[in-house]
Amino acid sequence: MIQDLVAEMYDSVPDDLHATDRIRFESAVVEIVGNVIEHAQPVQLHGGVRMRVVVSRDERTLRGVVTDDGQSAPVELSTLTMSGLEDVDGRGLAMALALSSDLHYERVAGRNRWIVTCDCT
Repeated sequence: MIQDLVAEMYDSVPDDLHATDRIRFESAVVEIVGNVIEHAQPVQLHGGVRMRVVVSRDERTLRGVVTDDGQSAPVELSTLTMSGLEDVDGRGLAMALALSSDLHYERVAGRNRWIVTCDCT
């Protein structure tokens, strides 16, 4: 799903991106989406969480915005560290942070918004 969305964006622009930039960006967005799927909690007891993913590109930057309507995500990106080699969980956001040029989280109008950018080489 996410890979198809990113591929569609790539198909709509000139093919001048390095493979490394494509992989970094796609992997970071997939990690954010996976984190929302796994950890987002609905606001209502019997409700669900809706998510929206928008990807875009300008001449030098790839940008992904992942928005969900779940409860506020209690995360401080500046304190993230990679989990140990034996750990099964705890790598997603740290990987997205390491792969991207910038990762930003904000809570706006009752929604979580994750903005990931990758500067192209």
